[in-house]
Amino acid sequence: MIGMGLSWLAMLAATVGWLSPVPAAIVQEVIDVVVIANALRALQPAGRPLHKAISVEAGVVLRHDHVLFSRILDQLQKIADALDDATPETAAALIVEA
Repeated sequence: MIGMGLSWLAMLAATVGWLSPVPAAIVQEVIDVVVIANALRALQPAGRPLHKAISVEAGVVLRHDHVLFSRILDQLQKIADALDDATPETAAALIVEA
C-alpha cells in the first residue's frame, strides 16, 4: 500500500509538472526497489538471529556433503558434454548413468 501511495504521489507530481519524464521514471524505480527490499524482510525468520552457529561436527558433515555433491555435479557435467556427440544408444546409456 505504501508503494502504491508513493507511486500515486509521483504520478501526481509528474502530472502537475514537478517531475519530468526521466526523473519520474527514476523515482518510480527507486520506489519499486524500496518496496521489494521491504518485502524481502518477510523471508527472514521472526525473532531468531540471522546467523546461527553450527557445531564443528555439523560443519564437517556439511563439508563432506559439499565435496561429494561437487564430484557428482562434475560427473553430470561430463555426461551432459558427452551427450552432444553421442549416438542414440550411447546417449540412452549416458542418461541412465546420470
